[in-house]
Amino acid sequence: MSANRDVTINEEFDDYAWVKAEDLKNYDLNAATRVTLSLKGLL
Repeated sequence: MSANRDVTINEEFDDYAWVKAEDLKNYDLNAATRVTLSLKGLL
């Protein structure tokens, strides 16, 4: 766990959401994000 939990969203983002891992499969994620989340065991 990170000691710093402050998150700043970059202006390049169109949208974001805090979701439960089990709900990630319901989102339209790009291929790179799917690979990253799969490697982390979240997809």
